[in-house]
Amino acid sequence: MSRTARIAAACAFLLLAGCGGDDDGGDVEAPAETGYLTVLQASGGSIEGDGSALELTLRDVAPEVTAFSERPERVAGTVPTDDYVGTWANEYEGDPPNAALSVNADGEATTLAVELDPPQRSGDDLTFRARQIEDPGDALDSPAVVGGDEGLPSHFDAASLFVDDGGLMQLVAYGAQDV
Repeated sequence: MSRTARIAAACAFLLLAGCGGDDDGGDVEAPAETGYLTVLQASGGSIEGDGSALELTLRDVAPEVTAFSERPERVAGTVPTDDYVGTWANEYEGDPPNAALSVNADGEATTLAVELDPPQRSGDDLTFRARQIEDPGDALDSPAVVGGDEGLPSHFDAASLFVDDGGLMQLVAYGAQDV
């Protein structure tokens, strides 16, 4: 069995695990859904606006998105970027995902935490409306923008966008990907 088939079978098993009842007719606790975190890679991009109204553009986005499960499962793989973007509205409907944008500009690494609206695709580029996630105060020791003296630059080179769970459950359920 190929690696892709094994990962797809594991995902199907995890989705179906615990679907039956128990023998004594009692209540059965539903298993927790497996969440998938995703990583989009881009050769560069830009961000414009202020913290509450940002436009984030990722340039030359990789053709596949890397996905991996949350613990305790250990599942990883890739999905075509087009499929991932196509499921966005359904998966995150009413609850936009949080994400961490990690960029490299002039040899300096910087990370910004944002909430993302659905992306718009133009060729190999993706553009998101985004809102910066505010510093929660005493809960964390660091601000939401990490690195660089000036924070996130308006134009940047290599970028990774780490997106919280959602976005893949429909793909897993219908077997439309390699995860």
